[in-house]
Amino acid sequence: MTLRGGLIGVCAILVAIAVWLFAIGAAAPGLIVVVIDAGFVLAAVLVERYRYNRPLNAPPGEGWEATGETFIDPGTGEALRVYFQPSTGKRVYVRVERPKASGE
Repeated sequence: MTLRGGLIGVCAILVAIAVWLFAIGAAAPGLIVVVIDAGFVLAAVLVERYRYNRPLNAPPGEGWEATGETFIDPGTGEALRVYFQPSTGKRVYVRVERPKASGE
């Protein structure tokens, strides 16, 4: 289990327990804080993968330099090239076509 998977599981369980306690009328004053915190963490973990970790389909443009690094993303199997912006220190990942093997 990954840290991300663990956070999703724990937050989902906390929200489910809180909803159940509200449903049976056993809600405590601190329960609202737990629901808000768990819901916020759950939403943040689910959104961050799509918002911040998407590789680009084309080079980023002016001011970006290719670092010469390429690698295969273990999660998706996509080949990625790394670009660097010296003025800010940011790095972005751009999808690249993988060469076909001779037998394909």
